[in-house]
Amino acid sequence: MNPILHAFLPVVTAYYLKRHGGIWGLKRLIFGRDDRPLAQHAYYYYLARYGSWIGHNSRLAGPVCFPTACLGSLSRARR
Repeated sequence: MNPILHAFLPVVTAYYLKRHGGIWGLKRLIFGRDDRPLAQHAYYYYLARYGSWIGHNSRLAGPVCFPTACLGSLSRARR
């Protein structure tokens, strides 16, 4: 990744999250599309901050409710 882009990724991520109503709105924006690489970088950057990974092309059956937010397994969260 371009070092300049990497330096501005926190700002770009905050913009996309605010503009699209959070991480799930951003996921809806990029679902099934590969023509928005900056939005994809922002999506994966946000998830990586929490040690999480949900592919942008993954299909979820309904509203997402993780008991640990994006922080990983429940056993890790209790430590």
